[in-house]
Amino acid sequence: MNDRIGGLGQVPDLPQDQSGAQTEIVKVGESKLSEVADRLGIDPGALAAANPNVDPESVVPGQELNLPQDLPVDRFPVAADRAPEEPAVRTNLKTMVGDLNLGGQIRELQLKDVMLADSKVDTSALRLKTLPSDLDAAKIPAKMRDELVGQASKKSGPELTAFLDDVSAALKSKDPADAIKSLVMKGRVDASFDNFTATYDVNGKQVKATPHFRMSDGASGAPGRTDGGHVQDDLTTLIQKNDKKDWNDAMKLAVHNVAFGRPTAGQIKMVTDALIKSGQFEVAQKAHPGLSDSDTIRMMQWDHGVGIDCAGYVQQAFLAANGGSREDYGLNPNPGNENLSSLKGNPHFTQVKPENVKPGDLIILDPPKKNEVGHTVLVRDHHVASKDELKDLHDSGHFAKPGDVVHLYEVDASFGAGSQGNLHGGLQRKTWVYNETTAKWGQLEPYPSVPPSLEMVESDRSGPYDHPMNGIFHPKGK
Repeated sequence: MNDRIGGLGQVPDLPQDQSGAQTEIVKVGESKLSEVADRLGIDPGALAAANPNVDPESVVPGQELNLPQDLPVDRFPVAADRAPEEPAVRTNLKTMVGDLNLGGQIRELQLKDVMLADSKVDTSALRLKTLPSDLDAAKIPAKMRDELVGQASKKSGPELTAFLDDVSAALKSKDPADAIKSLVMKGRVDASFDNFTATYDVNGKQVKATPHFRMSDGASGAPGRTDGGHVQDDLTTLIQKNDKKDWNDAMKLAVHNVAFGRPTAGQIKMVTDALIKSGQFEVAQKAHPGLSDSDTIRMMQWDHGVGIDCAGYVQQAFLAANGGSREDYGLNPNPGNENLSSLKGNPHFTQVKPENVKPGDLIILDPPKKNEVGHTVLVRDHHVASKDELKDLHDSGHFAKPGDVVHLYEVDASFGAGSQGNLHGGLQRKTWVYNETTAKWGQLEPYPSVPPSLEMVESDRSGPYDHPMNGIFHPKGK
């Protein structure tokens, strides 16, 4: 029997009895029974009746559903590159579970056959089920295992597939525990970024937007009133006039912190919501025509001096990713007085080389010139450039040549936005590049093309972003 089952597609001589129950796998993008029914062209009520223990409003990709018993075999969708007789073969594999009572072995073949018959079937939900045992087999610590599984369970579709591919690669690496730890840290950094990506109600639509850039004496705010004190006064007047019921101690603190570039995610949302309620979104639409709703929100923030600076964001994201308190890392108790430029000699940090950077580390840059400001970012990811990436870097600007060892870093921060509120500023995730062979830094910058692309730009200083390097710091004991 096993010889006959061994190769998929070699089973047309298996029993042809169609009396067994037919089933179907929930696809990516389907979350309700009615959506599965629509795809199959069957009555939603009949599908619900065949699955009495399933919540009609909540199904997940990879979940197996019973189909109505009187459903014709030809109801099964057939991939364009499959022969018409394939649905019958698939049904045979399904009925064999009952006919031959071989359980898991036949079920495995059944699932593989369904996946082959429709390349769009999402297999990530099935892989997710085996993730805990895969991590245990690699002797990943239980706490780290549970956190990684928790991160994976919040993903779906292509995002989950990519995440599980990263896990598989990590488990095959020379140091699986360290590689998995880096994945967990990346997830924490992502969570901080997502926390600052707020959802706003704009004319009945839900619009996501990241905060714009803001420094206490920056360029954002009303013309001639861009310093922190003026921005605070103007926001106070506007909110008290138009949304007086929203004015309270919490709003007062939120206005102060956004005016000086050091707010929390909740405080940015609180003030931005107040601006939207007072009609400032429509004002921004007229002042900045042609923008998406998300970018209009960000320019509305800019026009009123609402945002966050690099150290304001990075401090919060660093603590959220690494855990602990400000005291644990020797940081200034007042977030408004900490710019992370004095970590050299701090006993809670170890300075590391560019090639040894880990997710969750800090890259600190000095001011380019006197009377200018430095910059700081939180590292999300670091890897050595592949051959294809190295070729792209060479072709785009001769930053590297074949044989060079080049490192790529994904970094998060609130970036400067110039004098006009450049939309490439504010909270962004960017890619910085370091050529270990030549000791040169650079960054990938947006290039105005159709479609949009990135351009390799070599830094004119000792660090990326046209800034001198201060240092790269890893928290001790982490």
